[in-house]
Parts: sequence; structure tokens; C-alpha cells
Amino acid sequence: MNISYSEGILLMNMYDNEGINQEELSSMLHIDKAATARSIKSLEKKGYIIREVKTKDRRVKKLFLTDNVKGQKENFSSLIQKWEDFITEGMETETLTQFSKVIKLMAQKSEIADFDEFFK
Repeated sequence: MNISYSEGILLMNMYDNEGINQEELSSMLHIDKAATARSIKSLEKKGYIIREVKTKDRRVKKLFLTDNVKGQKENFSSLIQKWEDFITEGMETETLTQFSKVIKLMAQKSEIADFDEFFK
């Protein structure tokens, strides 16, 4: 399996949210739309996901896992866990907990930001 961490995160979230569209996935994960588009394109090229038009608006494409990856959730989960263990090795649990809280607060704040007003 040759996937990046961000691709793995997208895949793991798609296991529980098949049929989600690209914009919803970006919003749910607090990931830039362009970065999501790149990862989706890569995953599609690798044969892990497909995009299908399932609505009247043909611009909206729903994302689905291919049969190649439907039974591999544990493999992807294991890869992600190994990476997270590697990058956090030697860090205290308290530090990681505080970091997680800060990141969540930043993500929540970014959700309510009015960028038009902010960049006036």
C-alpha cells in the first residue's frame, strides 16, 4: 500500500461516510479543499475510490470506496497508528493531550471565521 498519511485519513473517514462529496469531506476533516482534491485524485488513480454523479446537479460527485479497499479498514488503521506512534514517540501524554485540545479549538474557531470580514 503506497498512500500518504492524508490519503489514509481520507480513506478511514470514508469507511464511515461513503457517498460523501468532496466538499463535505473537506469540511468534516478541516482540510483545505485543494488538498482534499489532490488526495482524492491520487486515491482515484490508485484504484481506492471512485467518484459518481448521484444527484440532479451533475457537478456534485459522491465518493465511494472500491472493492479493492472495502475489506482493508484495519490495514489502513494500522498504518495510520504506526505513523502517529512514530511522530509522537517520546512525547508525554499530557503534552499530546494539550496539543490535541489546542488543534481542536483552532479548528472550531476556523469554522466560524468570516474570511471576507477578516481580510477587509
